[in-house]
Amino acid sequence: MSGNVKVVNLVGAVTLRTVTARASEIRQAFGEVSMVLVSLSQATEIDLAGIQLLYGARRYADSQGKDFHITGAVPDQIAQRLCRSGFIPEPLREGRQLDQALAGFSGTGRTP
Repeated sequence: MSGNVKVVNLVGAVTLRTVTARASEIRQAFGEVSMVLVSLSQATEIDLAGIQLLYGARRYADSQGKDFHITGAVPDQIAQRLCRSGFIPEPLREGRQLDQALAGFSGTGRTP
C-alpha cells in the first residue's frame, strides 16, 4: 500500500467490549495517512457499537477531508448480522460492496 493509505484489520469481536480499542486504532491511522481502509475479514462478531464505530469513522474522515472505506472479504456471520439488523438489504461478502450498501454510509463519504 502507498504511504497515504493504511489498512486497519479488525480481528475478532467488534463489539461494545472492544470498540474503544478499535476506535483508538482507527484514530491513530487517521493521524498517519489520508486514507484508512478497514478490513472486517478477520472479524468474528459485530454489534451495534461496532456498526456505530464504522459510521463514526466515516463521519470523522469526512470532517477531516480524509477517506475511509471498508475493504476485503466480509465474513458470513458479519454479513448476516448486518442484513438481519436492517443495515443492508442482503448479505454482502465484499468490503467495497458493503461500503456502498450500508444505509446512509456511502452517501456521506468521498469517492476513492
